[in-house]
Amino acid sequence: MGRMKTGVSLVMSLVCMMVLLGLSSAAWADPAEDLVKAKEKQVRAALKQNTKEGTPAHEAKREKIRGIINTFFDFEELGKRSLSVHWNERTDEERKQFLTKLQRLIENSYLDRIVGHADYQVRFMGARDMTDHKIVRMKIKSGKQVARVEFKLLEKEARWVVFDMMIDDVSLLENYRTQFSKIIRKKGFAEVLVKMDKKLSGQEDKDLGSAPGSGKTGK
Repeated sequence: MGRMKTGVSLVMSLVCMMVLLGLSSAAWADPAEDLVKAKEKQVRAALKQNTKEGTPAHEAKREKIRGIINTFFDFEELGKRSLSVHWNERTDEERKQFLTKLQRLIENSYLDRIVGHADYQVRFMGARDMTDHKIVRMKIKSGKQVARVEFKLLEKEARWVVFDMMIDDVSLLENYRTQFSKIIRKKGFAEVLVKMDKKLSGQEDKDLGSAPGSGKTGK
């Protein structure tokens, strides 16, 4: 009888330990970091598809990655913050045009950077809780190049979305906010749309540069 009690106690102890370990693991898991990991995994899988530039397959790969970006970034939140006080002054139509162009600028910048560069390593550095958002940190290594990347995420309608991205301490949001503010101060908001169109057509513009980290990756 004593042996049976001892056996039952041992089993119960093991069960309790497994439950506690499971709860601890769930507590350590961060939903914002899990999202970034999942999206990175999706992008990596798409990048591994061997396609030739200019072919339908290559364009399909770009569109697949574009779709991943669109489910990851909150372009409206990024747009509001990048225009700052000027957002409230805009009409609904102006906001719509601005957000459409901003989304295309960001998509094109990062598509041009990452498509064709599937050989890289990622090390996640954990998530940090801020007052109203989370920061997910990672390091990306491609050849001899190493970049520190941080994603800033908000929880909206029970899901996490990115509203800013920092590469080596250069913020996508702050970069655009500085540029837009300067253009508006000098020539007004309409000029922002003109310069965005110019950039989207492939022309260089001294007042509206590329997104941080959007230069071509070296070989």
